[in-house]
Amino acid sequence: FKYLKEECSIEGQALAESFAYYDVLASQSNENGTFFSIGDYKDLFTKKIFSHNLYQGFLRPIIFLIGEIVSLLVEYNSLKASFDLPECDKFEVVSTIIERANGLDKDIQFTKLDGSYLKRIKSEEEEEVEEHLTLFELYQLSAQIYVRQVIKKLPPIVPEIEVLFFALKQDLQMLVKAKRLKNILGFPMLIAGVSAVTKEDRDDVTDLFNRMIQTCGYMSGYQKLWIVIKQIWEINKNGAFCVDWFDITKEMGWKLNLGR
Repeated sequence: FKYLKEECSIEGQALAESFAYYDVLASQSNENGTFFSIGDYKDLFTKKIFSHNLYQGFLRPIIFLIGEIVSLLVEYNSLKASFDLPECDKFEVVSTIIERANGLDKDIQFTKLDGSYLKRIKSEEEEEVEEHLTLFELYQLSAQIYVRQVIKKLPPIVPEIEVLFFALKQDLQMLVKAKRLKNILGFPMLIAGVSAVTKEDRDDVTDLFNRMIQTCGYMSGYQKLWIVIKQIWEINKNGAFCVDWFDITKEMGWKLNLGR
């Protein structure tokens, strides 16, 4: 990986960046952790090298934070598996995990996009610039919901997730019309599905998935995601508890990647 990033041409660098992007968004990473640590990825992407893939590079700050959520989840699950500790020590461990989750949530809210990527879009293409800005906000909202779901185990029915979901749904309804973004909406589409509780919201999410499947085809990742979402809705009919989506994929024998 280091060789690809530092010694190879732009094609090698693009391959390294794609590897990091897909690694963070792989379902199995939520159980096993990412192949390389997020710290390693950050160290290698500090160079001022433009991303070969505009969207991956544009979203990089948020993708790293999602990776940190995944790493914290794996660490917490590992600690829980060995919780042969006195009650006071368990409390300290859980308190530390929650404190770190709150820190990540704050980082997500205040992270900034790299404006150099916007400069690569022609200034007259105002619609495309707006799509990029909305895409960044969409991933911010998705990551905020994700840290609440997988670390804090908040069910989708709680008000703070409802508020985030409302904004998330609005952004998605705008971006599903942008065909240039059709292959990069897997993560927010999943989060929208997991977070939808009411019939109206689930009908809206159903419409979003139908549109994406029609655009990308029935063999696309959106079809698999839709199957997972319907399973979650069947289990969590009223949104009163938290369902981990990657547990569903594991039960089905799937390795699902949200990056495509």
